[in-house]
Amino acid sequence: MYRVLHINDSWEGGGAEAVFRDTIKISQELGFENDVLIAEGKRNVFTYIYSCSEYKRVKERILFFKPDVIHIHNYYHYLSPSILMAIKRLRDSNLWLGRVIFTAHDYHLICPNSGLQFYENETPYNFLISKNNFSYLKKFDRRGYIYSTLKLLQHVLCYKIFKLNTVIDKIISPSHFLKEVFQNWGVTCPIDVIRNPIASRNFKLIERKVGTEGASPIKLVFMGRVTEEKGILNFINIIQKSKFDIDFHIFGEGDLLNNIKELTLRSGLTIICHGYVSRELLLKQINEYDIFVLPSIWYENAPLSILEAANFGLPVMVPNYGGLKEMASLTNSFFMFDYTSGNVDKYIHAAIHEVGKNYIKDPYEFTFDNYKAKILSIYTE
Repeated sequence: MYRVLHINDSWEGGGAEAVFRDTIKISQELGFENDVLIAEGKRNVFTYIYSCSEYKRVKERILFFKPDVIHIHNYYHYLSPSILMAIKRLRDSNLWLGRVIFTAHDYHLICPNSGLQFYENETPYNFLISKNNFSYLKKFDRRGYIYSTLKLLQHVLCYKIFKLNTVIDKIISPSHFLKEVFQNWGVTCPIDVIRNPIASRNFKLIERKVGTEGASPIKLVFMGRVTEEKGILNFINIIQKSKFDIDFHIFGEGDLLNNIKELTLRSGLTIICHGYVSRELLLKQINEYDIFVLPSIWYENAPLSILEAANFGLPVMVPNYGGLKEMASLTNSFFMFDYTSGNVDKYIHAAIHEVGKNYIKDPYEFTFDNYKAKILSIYTE
């Protein structure tokens, strides 16, 4: 029987972890024999750069299970790139000759900062997709040069010196944008664009609320991690200047929640922090809101929350770059703003007329059936 070893830093979580779990489920439905390996224990400075224990564990698992395919998702937080060294040495010794598939959920493979960002003081900036402004002398972590140096050491040691990325036979990219960036930054490994499946396995006609012109307050909604890179504070600064009455609903947890709750808000602007709500419950009530916003200040890759909101009729507002722009453009009612303009009122005004009218232009692209067919093709090619 065809065997697949699935590897990821962790089991619990959304985003990459959800795709990891979906991939295993699909692999089971395809009739493959599957094994799963996630990180054990906590990391420290040394195991973050290179974990000897995870190297040994992965090597032993491969020799025992003898997979035809190893499918890797995230590994640099806890497992460390040592798992790639284990694969490399087994191959060099002809002890394992299978294929390695890597699903890229961010930009870790090409940049010490997985968000493709650098910091000046504590302000983040995006590297250019052309790589023209990249330098190893940049600060890659907001917390300071110690953390930045750790990220740089991991990257240089594993990818520039040992070239562990060469063990990867094929990269799965959930967006054309990420594929373009990887190629611009010198990745030569074959890259296939395969969309991640969204939470709803089918795209039935959903009862959607249709907006009423002049309705007040306008209900904006965000769902995701409440962290710096998601741009929540930056977006709040913009809607502080808006002429509209706005209720901004934030679903999620993160280290910026207290900062948000302490903000002094203008008259007509209310922020409601709901904390963590399960995705299943949130999607049941998301059409109570008017406009979905994802104001990330990093490029993102392929944020599925945009498609999930569109599937329930919500127009989407995002910055005009990266995977945000690509995902939004796959829906019917999307509005892209520029942070440098400092104003989003014209987009809010236009979006409020589109409430209940949004949809995914090609829904099959994000179905489990499509994902299953693409995974089968890659595993068995």
